[in-house]
Amino acid sequence: MSEQLTKVCFKCGKNLPLEMFYRHPQMGDGHLNKCKECTKKDVHETYQKNKENPEYMEHERARGRDKYERLYGNFNPAVIHTMSRKRICDAYLTGRSSRRKVQYRFMVRGIEFRKEYRVHHWNYMCPDSVFVIPDWLHTSLHHRVRYSPENNCFMDNQTGMLIDTKEKHRELLFEIAPGAQFYDCELDKNTITLWTSVASIEYS
Repeated sequence: MSEQLTKVCFKCGKNLPLEMFYRHPQMGDGHLNKCKECTKKDVHETYQKNKENPEYMEHERARGRDKYERLYGNFNPAVIHTMSRKRICDAYLTGRSSRRKVQYRFMVRGIEFRKEYRVHHWNYMCPDSVFVIPDWLHTSLHHRVRYSPENNCFMDNQTGMLIDTKEKHRELLFEIAPGAQFYDCELDKNTITLWTSVASIEYS
Protein backbone atom coordinates (compact mmCIF):
# COMPACT_ATOMS: atom_id res chain seq x y z
CA MET A 1 0.00 0.00 0.00
CA SER A 2 1.42 3.36 -1.00
CA GLU A 3 1.91 6.02 1.65
CA GLN A 4 -0.94 8.49 1.97
CA LEU A 5 0.24 11.82 0.59
CA THR A 6 -3.05 13.70 0.44
CA LYS A 7 -5.99 14.26 2.71
CA VAL A 8 -9.51 15.74 2.50
CA CYS A 9 -10.25 18.71 4.73
CA PHE A 10 -13.53 18.13 6.54
CA LYS A 11 -14.24 21.89 6.54
CA CYS A 12 -13.71 22.94 2.93
CA GLY A 13 -13.83 19.45 1.35
CA LYS A 14 -10.64 19.96 -0.67
CA ASN A 15 -8.21 17.10 -1.26
CA LEU A 16 -4.84 18.60 -0.29
CA PRO A 17 -1.23 17.45 0.32
CA LEU A 18 -0.51 16.49 3.92
CA GLU A 19 1.84 19.46 4.24
CA MET A 20 -1.25 21.68 4.01
CA PHE A 21 -2.42 20.31 7.38
CA TYR A 22 -0.93 21.14 10.78
CA ARG A 23 0.74 18.27 12.57
CA HIS A 24 -1.05 16.69 15.53
CA PRO A 25 0.43 13.66 17.34
CA GLN A 26 -2.96 12.29 18.43
CA MET A 27 -4.36 11.97 14.90
CA GLY A 28 -4.04 8.69 13.01
CA ASP A 29 -1.88 10.15 10.23
CA GLY A 30 -0.22 12.72 12.50
CA HIS A 31 -2.13 15.69 11.01
CA LEU A 32 -5.30 17.61 11.83
CA ASN A 33 -8.42 16.87 9.78
CA LYS A 34 -8.82 20.58 9.00
CA CYS A 35 -6.42 22.24 6.56
CA LYS A 36 -4.17 25.14 7.55
CA GLU A 37 -6.23 27.74 5.70
CA CYS A 38 -9.48 26.67 7.36
CA THR A 39 -7.76 26.49 10.75
CA LYS A 40 -6.36 30.02 10.39
CA LYS A 41 -9.74 31.29 9.22
CA ASP A 42 -11.50 29.76 12.25
CA VAL A 43 -8.91 31.20 14.65
CA HIS A 44 -9.29 34.66 13.09
CA GLU A 45 -13.09 34.52 13.28
CA THR A 46 -12.98 33.37 16.91
CA TYR A 47 -10.61 36.24 17.78
CA GLN A 48 -12.78 38.84 16.03
CA LYS A 49 -15.85 37.56 17.86
CA ASN A 50 -14.20 37.57 21.30
CA LYS A 51 -11.64 40.40 21.17
CA GLU A 52 -13.91 42.70 23.20
CA ASN A 53 -14.23 40.05 25.92
CA PRO A 54 -11.61 40.86 28.61
CA GLU A 55 -11.65 37.33 30.05
CA TYR A 56 -11.00 35.77 26.63
CA MET A 57 -8.17 38.23 25.90
CA GLU A 58 -6.55 37.65 29.29
CA HIS A 59 -6.69 33.88 28.70
CA GLU A 60 -5.12 34.28 25.24
CA ARG A 61 -2.30 36.42 26.65
CA ALA A 62 -1.65 33.77 29.29
CA ARG A 63 -1.48 31.08 26.60
CA GLY A 64 0.91 33.23 24.58
CA ARG A 65 3.24 33.80 27.53
CA ASP A 66 3.26 30.09 28.34
CA LYS A 67 4.01 29.19 24.71
CA TYR A 68 6.79 31.78 24.56
CA GLU A 69 8.38 30.36 27.69
CA ARG A 70 8.17 26.80 26.36
CA LEU A 71 9.69 27.73 23.00
CA TYR A 72 12.20 30.44 23.88
CA GLY A 73 12.79 30.42 27.62
CA ASN A 74 15.76 28.69 29.18
CA PHE A 75 13.57 25.84 30.34
CA ASN A 76 15.58 22.87 31.51
CA PRO A 77 13.35 20.08 32.87
CA ALA A 78 16.32 18.55 34.67
CA VAL A 79 16.66 21.50 37.04
CA ILE A 80 13.05 22.65 37.50
CA HIS A 81 10.87 21.20 40.23
CA THR A 82 7.50 19.94 39.01
CA MET A 83 5.63 21.81 41.72
CA SER A 84 7.29 25.09 40.80
CA ARG A 85 6.33 24.60 37.16
CA LYS A 86 2.77 23.72 38.19
CA ARG A 87 2.52 26.86 40.30
CA ILE A 88 3.70 28.96 37.35
CA CYS A 89 1.00 27.45 35.13
CA ASP A 90 -1.61 27.92 37.86
CA ALA A 91 -0.64 31.58 38.05
CA TYR A 92 -1.23 31.97 34.32
CA LEU A 93 -4.67 30.43 34.66
CA THR A 94 -5.61 32.58 37.68
CA GLY A 95 -4.78 35.81 35.82
CA ARG A 96 -8.45 36.35 35.05
CA SER A 97 -9.31 35.96 38.75
CA SER A 98 -6.69 38.58 39.69
CA ARG A 99 -8.17 41.00 37.17
CA ARG A 100 -11.63 40.65 38.70
CA LYS A 101 -10.22 41.23 42.19
CA VAL A 102 -8.43 44.37 41.02
CA GLN A 103 -11.51 45.69 39.22
CA TYR A 104 -13.56 45.31 42.40
CA ARG A 105 -10.99 47.12 44.55
CA PHE A 106 -10.79 49.94 42.03
CA MET A 107 -14.59 50.23 41.96
CA VAL A 108 -15.06 50.52 45.74
CA ARG A 109 -12.42 53.27 45.82
CA GLY A 110 -13.94 55.17 42.93
CA ILE A 111 -10.91 54.58 40.68
CA GLU A 112 -11.63 54.08 36.98
CA PHE A 113 -10.40 50.71 35.72
CA ARG A 114 -9.76 51.55 32.09
CA LYS A 115 -10.24 49.10 29.26
CA GLU A 116 -6.56 49.32 28.29
CA TYR A 117 -5.29 48.37 31.77
CA ARG A 118 -3.47 45.06 32.16
CA VAL A 119 -2.83 43.17 35.39
CA HIS A 120 0.84 42.20 35.50
CA HIS A 121 2.25 39.64 37.93
CA TRP A 122 5.80 40.65 38.80
CA ASN A 123 6.30 37.17 40.29
CA TYR A 124 4.06 34.20 39.55
CA MET A 125 4.77 32.86 43.02
CA CYS A 126 2.97 35.93 44.44
CA PRO A 127 -0.41 35.92 42.65
CA ASP A 128 -1.92 38.60 44.93
CA SER A 129 0.91 41.09 44.36
CA VAL A 130 0.43 42.78 40.98
CA PHE A 131 0.94 45.94 38.96
CA VAL A 132 -1.84 47.51 36.90
CA ILE A 133 -0.22 49.06 33.85
CA PRO A 134 -1.31 50.33 30.41
CA ASP A 135 -1.43 47.81 27.59
CA TRP A 136 1.43 49.47 25.66
CA LEU A 137 3.68 49.35 28.73
CA HIS A 138 2.75 45.72 29.39
CA THR A 139 3.80 44.85 25.83
CA SER A 140 7.07 46.79 26.14
CA LEU A 141 7.83 45.14 29.46
CA HIS A 142 7.40 41.61 28.08
CA HIS A 143 9.69 42.47 25.19
CA ARG A 144 12.31 43.51 27.75
CA VAL A 145 12.00 40.60 30.20
CA ARG A 146 11.34 36.89 30.23
CA TYR A 147 10.42 34.55 33.04
CA SER A 148 13.18 32.35 34.42
CA PRO A 149 11.66 29.18 35.94
CA GLU A 150 15.02 28.22 37.44
CA ASN A 151 14.96 31.38 39.58
CA ASN A 152 11.18 31.80 39.90
CA CYS A 153 11.41 35.41 38.73
CA PHE A 154 11.79 37.58 35.65
CA MET A 155 15.12 38.31 33.98
CA ASP A 156 16.15 41.45 32.08
CA ASN A 157 16.97 40.39 28.50
CA GLN A 158 19.36 43.31 28.05
CA THR A 159 21.44 43.00 31.22
CA GLY A 160 20.80 39.41 32.33
CA MET A 161 19.93 40.76 35.79
CA LEU A 162 17.25 39.00 37.81
CA ILE A 163 14.24 41.20 38.55
CA ASP A 164 13.55 39.36 41.78
CA THR A 165 11.89 42.06 43.88
CA LYS A 166 8.90 44.29 43.36
CA GLU A 167 11.10 47.35 43.79
CA LYS A 168 13.37 46.26 40.91
CA HIS A 169 10.29 45.65 38.78
CA ARG A 170 9.00 49.15 39.55
CA GLU A 171 12.38 50.69 38.68
CA LEU A 172 12.42 48.82 35.38
CA LEU A 173 8.94 50.10 34.51
CA PHE A 174 10.14 53.68 35.01
CA GLU A 175 13.29 52.93 33.01
CA ILE A 176 11.17 51.69 30.10
CA ALA A 177 8.70 54.58 30.39
CA PRO A 178 10.02 57.45 32.56
CA GLY A 179 6.78 59.45 32.37
CA ALA A 180 4.41 56.55 32.98
CA GLN A 181 2.03 56.12 35.86
CA PHE A 182 0.73 52.79 37.11
CA TYR A 183 -0.81 51.09 40.12
CA ASP A 184 0.80 48.77 42.65
CA CYS A 185 -1.79 46.41 44.18
CA GLU A 186 -1.45 44.07 47.15
CA LEU A 187 -4.70 42.13 46.89
CA ASP A 188 -4.23 40.14 50.09
CA LYS A 189 -3.53 43.36 52.05
CA ASN A 190 -6.26 45.29 50.18
CA THR A 191 -3.93 48.19 49.28
CA ILE A 192 -3.57 50.18 46.06
CA THR A 193 -0.79 52.70 45.39
CA LEU A 194 -0.59 54.98 42.36
CA TRP A 195 3.02 55.48 41.24
CA THR A 196 4.30 58.31 39.07
CA SER A 197 7.87 59.39 38.37
CA VAL A 198 7.66 62.08 41.08
CA ALA A 199 5.29 60.75 43.75
CA SER A 200 3.19 57.88 45.06
CA ILE A 201 -0.40 58.04 46.33
CA GLU A 202 -1.92 55.32 48.48
CA TYR A 203 -5.67 54.68 48.30
CA SER A 204 -7.19 53.42 51.52
